[in-house]
Amino acid sequence: MEETMQKILKAQDTRTQLYKEFEESLKANHEKTIGLEQMGIVVQLVTEGLNEVSLDIRKLQANLSSPQLQGYVDQLQGLERSKLQKTIKIEQLSLSSETRDHDSEIEQLKAEINAIISKINDTIQCIKDEL
Repeated sequence: MEETMQKILKAQDTRTQLYKEFEESLKANHEKTIGLEQMGIVVQLVTEGLNEVSLDIRKLQANLSSPQLQGYVDQLQGLERSKLQKTIKIEQLSLSSETRDHDSEIEQLKAEINAIISKINDTIQCIKDEL
């Protein structure tokens, strides 16, 4: 079981790296250092990578005999999904062609993402504590 959890944590590290690449690409796109075509390629590659990591984690989760660890993995998956959805929402608001100002909504979403990241870190620590 410990080996399975180590594989899950390694997959989580991969997911974190993919997410960082996604954020760096968004920043580069905003700064106009990469174009929309390049951004589209990055989004496609990161999406495929995130989906693969999530599937790998689900497969590994099925091998866990501890309901508590399975619950932590479910929690981790849900938190990561929520973080990504909020990140995409921020990007949509940033690119919105409406004249309405979205700054307060974007700041609220950023605060929610920071809270989610804290919960992700807590969940990972709980997993490590169980090992």
